[in-house]
Amino acid sequence: MLSNKELIKKWDEIPFYGGGYKRIDNTHPIEWYIGYEDMNQKTILLLTNNDPGNISSSKSIIASTGQRKDGRWAISFRLIKKGNEDVFIHLCWDIIESSRDKSLGCDTVDYIVERYNKWLKLMEHQRPELMDDTHIKGLIGEMLFLEENIKNGMELQVAVDGWIGPDGADQDFVYVNGWTEIKCIGISTNSISISSIEQLDAELPGWICVYFLDKTAPENTKGFTLVEKIEELRSVFANNVRAREVFENKLFKYGYSDRKEYNEQRYKFGGKKKYKVDDDFPRLIKSNIPFEIISAKYNISLAGIEGWRLK
Repeated sequence: MLSNKELIKKWDEIPFYGGGYKRIDNTHPIEWYIGYEDMNQKTILLLTNNDPGNISSSKSIIASTGQRKDGRWAISFRLIKKGNEDVFIHLCWDIIESSRDKSLGCDTVDYIVERYNKWLKLMEHQRPELMDDTHIKGLIGEMLFLEENIKNGMELQVAVDGWIGPDGADQDFVYVNGWTEIKCIGISTNSISISSIEQLDAELPGWICVYFLDKTAPENTKGFTLVEKIEELRSVFANNVRAREVFENKLFKYGYSDRKEYNEQRYKFGGKKKYKVDDDFPRLIKSNIPFEIISAKYNISLAGIEGWRLK
């Protein structure tokens, strides 16, 4: 299997001024090539025996098809918007790896085109601005929780389907046994913020999982970046196409895209605490506030809910 980093390295090894293409993996059932077109534009190309039909282009990517003299068809995707390079490289990695399945047979080209079109839709909803530090730490916290569930034996599809926070749900994760709200705060912080009345108001059993995270120096080998944490999970989902697709959709909905800036700041993990949210837990919910109050935001002291912490 080719990793996203290995794909970037292979591209970097090609002199963009020299022209031509390089096959990236001789073991792959499809002939995938990478290279450069005019003006240092990264391009990925595949050869197939099947007519791919018309493929849509976008503001960032030009898709081209053509039949060669030997009767085979060439399909290329060329990046024309430099600012989307990180996303484009991951798009290429995704369609390369997801098309390794030999059982696709003659449907492989249709599958690749369909997957490419899904990526275009995701890129249309991509946020141009960077996430701030609060949202970055929040996403890292959710990645840590998702990673823990998988390491504890939860099925990949179940684990990622239960991550519903990016879909606009009131809680971050919901499974058959209950819901969990993730909070990611500084190591010295002594409270958590609740953003709505609905956040801790649900019929199923609930928990609050608090991760302690702080920025650290670039040379701290025990630290990690947001990109590194996401790449770890991508490798976990690598062999499950459907789960990986759901994971990528959730990332885009969250506001994440593959950008170099997210790989610059390193963070250090300072532990976690988990709290059981039961009927006696101090919280504002619809049943214990006046009906005239329709929304509220508040903070909860961690020392104050020590009695609900799971030891």
